[in-house]
Amino acid sequence: NTLVAMLHEYGGRRHIRYRDLAGFIYGRWAYTLTWALQYVNLFMINTGYIILAGSALKATYLLFWDDHTMKLPYLVAIAGFVCALFAIGIPTLSALGVWLGFSTLLCLAYIVISFVLYQVVPFLKKYAFCGTKLSLAKLQSLGGHQKSR
Repeated sequence: NTLVAMLHEYGGRRHIRYRDLAGFIYGRWAYTLTWALQYVNLFMINTGYIILAGSALKATYLLFWDDHTMKLPYLVAIAGFVCALFAIGIPTLSALGVWLGFSTLLCLAYIVISFVLYQVVPFLKKYAFCGTKLSLAKLQSLGGHQKSR
């Protein structure tokens, strides 16, 4: 904690944000530039996460349904809506206690699903031939996999 306090202390004043420190050292222009760059960075990161979430939703959708009715822009819009709900639902840092439990459950579900898929993928690769796509229904109709000799 003392190192962090030293990094933000300059000229006998303690600055709680980097843009405040930049403004104090370099002037109003540096404050404005740092503020703009921080918010552009925040916006681009959030946009990237929403697009990535939409892409993950599309991959999950195609795993269970092969009709291609849900397009990527719709799923990105759904991910953006859910992101907005989370932004509205967590107005302060004091409300993070409830979301911490929810996040822990989601992480555990992700770990379990990843482990199961890791066990299934070698089986899928064994039966996926060039130019064919093995659907979930085809996989279930196989019954079980046999060990290779």
